[in-house]
Amino acid sequence: MSLSVTLVPISSAQASIESCGTFIDSKASSQIVCAAAKRTPYASSGRRWPMTRLTYRNATKYRVAVRRAVYRWNRATRLKLVKASRGRRADITIRSVSTNEAWAGRASLPPGGRVLLNTLAIGEANGGVVPTDVVAHELGHALGLVHTSLQCSIMYPGVGLFNRCKDRVRSGFVACGPQKFDVNSINKLYRFPRKRGPYRYQCPKSQLS
Repeated sequence: MSLSVTLVPISSAQASIESCGTFIDSKASSQIVCAAAKRTPYASSGRRWPMTRLTYRNATKYRVAVRRAVYRWNRATRLKLVKASRGRRADITIRSVSTNEAWAGRASLPPGGRVLLNTLAIGEANGGVVPTDVVAHELGHALGLVHTSLQCSIMYPGVGLFNRCKDRVRSGFVACGPQKFDVNSINKLYRFPRKRGPYRYQCPKSQLS
């Protein structure tokens, strides 16, 4: 499947959500409303949460993908994402829509706390869009990261991290979730110490779902 990083216009119902996300190919006219991807030392937007413990609520059918994406960000950084208690407002809310527009996910930068997943795009991109990495990418935006042109990064504006990042990947494993560049970007944005301890940026191929 060919890929494009065009940004398509957002509908009026989604006007409050910034068009930062993972995109699949499209012939639709583009509208750049998010900073262009550049090769920079970090993918930090400069916008961050005032706290490091954040609550989230998943209102989508992608329970496994959200759980895995949250787990990977929690393991990779000093940020802590936890499920919001019932009846309590969540810092980050993950919802889904079904639209023929050419995007798999969108999210707002802090303190927006909104993530949208496009079920049609994710469901139709067989083997191309991995739901877990789409969620991890959008959570990266929700945490304060922007796009980068570094292909071995979860914040690259295109799908298929496991196809783009193959250096030093063990047999039977694939690159998944936030990579070293993404972790360093979070550390820079939130002023965390550079080193946190061992973290594996690879997952079993069986988790490609």
